[in-house]
Amino acid sequence: FALLFVLPMAITASSQRPRWVWLAALSTMAAYVFLRFHHVPLHHPEGQTHVYELHENGMVVNYLFTAALLAYFVNRMQAALARRERQLADARDAQMRHESVTAIGALAAGHAHEISTPLTTMSVVVSELRRQRAGDAPLQQDLALLDELIRGLKRIVSGLTQAAGRRRAEAASGARLDDFLRDIVTRARMLHPGAAIQGELDAALAAPLVVAEETLRQA
Repeated sequence: FALLFVLPMAITASSQRPRWVWLAALSTMAAYVFLRFHHVPLHHPEGQTHVYELHENGMVVNYLFTAALLAYFVNRMQAALARRERQLADARDAQMRHESVTAIGALAAGHAHEISTPLTTMSVVVSELRRQRAGDAPLQQDLALLDELIRGLKRIVSGLTQAAGRRRAEAASGARLDDFLRDIVTRARMLHPGAAIQGELDAALAAPLVVAEETLRQA
């Protein structure tokens, strides 16, 4: 029954820290050596007790050697598993960083799409200016429109540089629905002065909270 000592040794070696593994190994070794000298001897029917003494001495040496090897190699296995876990954690972190970069790229593409609208309008206005004379009233209106669009373009570019840092926070933040819609309508009227945009908000009801995510705003 001496090999039953291996059972708690194996459990400890596979689940505990190295110091507890060695403590279990030393304690089972000490218990085994103690039983070697304090036990009820079993005599051979023919009185050949020296054969059993040699056998018992061999079992003591065998167990000491086995316990030491088990503690050593299981600790090596745990170290290898720990390194593997660190590698997996690093791989997960790298994947998350890659996904963040992809999300930022998608966000930049959305803003670039927004920038194309005022640029197109500016191009049309510049084309009209080429066919107009200086000092005409329509020209002054177009210049004012061009100036407003340029300011809107600057705000969009500024939002592009700041959105990357706010991306994660925006994905989990909330905003009042009425404020969210008013901001969208204001921007749309600025970008499309000739468009008729109407909206009604029920002031009697409390505005719900929505996730103020940038891609929702763009949609």
